[in-house]
Amino acid sequence: MKKIIIFLGILILIGGGGYLYYRYMEKLKEEKIAEEKRRKEELEREKKRKLLEEKRREFENLITLMEKYFALGKYKKVKEIAEKAFALAKKYNFSTEKIKDILHRIEVRKYLAELKRLERISRDIFTYFYVRSRLKRIPDFPELRERKKRLKNKTLRNEYLVYLYYAEKYAKKSKMGEDCRINYFLSKSYLENGIKLRKLHKILPAKEKEERILNLQNEAFFSYSKLMENTVPTNLY
Repeated sequence: MKKIIIFLGILILIGGGGYLYYRYMEKLKEEKIAEEKRRKEELEREKKRKLLEEKRREFENLITLMEKYFALGKYKKVKEIAEKAFALAKKYNFSTEKIKDILHRIEVRKYLAELKRLERISRDIFTYFYVRSRLKRIPDFPELRERKKRLKNKTLRNEYLVYLYYAEKYAKKSKMGEDCRINYFLSKSYLENGIKLRKLHKILPAKEKEERILNLQNEAFFSYSKLMENTVPTNLY
């Protein structure tokens, strides 16, 4: 009986030791698997980091190229590169601020050229309507705002001067006896509209011109009155 108990005890010890050894080996295996997983994850992260760095360099090179072609005025090329840069930015979550800034500067240059063209045209006062209508097509960029405002004010002054031009023209015609009554009232209408526009938009007045027109209108009025007196039949007196 004693031998049996000893034998059972030995079996228990062997079994317990075997179990402990098994658990130990399982733990080692689990640790090895976990370590291998960590190593693979680290490799994957490193791979992604290197890829991201590579793509960032590629992205920055595209930005540099955009700046280069922008400086050369090759805007079509800039826009072609911008498409590639936008695609990279979308895929790798890069900031698109620099791309947008360069494209914005292209727009500013384009509309600045148009502004300069309109400024040249506006030297002719009769182009005021065309220039003002074209101004409406130019975006309200901060870089162009003041220049747009100045040109718009110039178109208003030009319109005012056009009113005065026609007011003087018709006043002279009336004074010369050409359709006196019609031209006199045309002159009055143009002058009134010009003064109204000047006051509304606080335009610098052309005082001497306004006074000259008023004098012409007075002369035309008295010339017309004298003409009417001289042409009245005597039998009406």
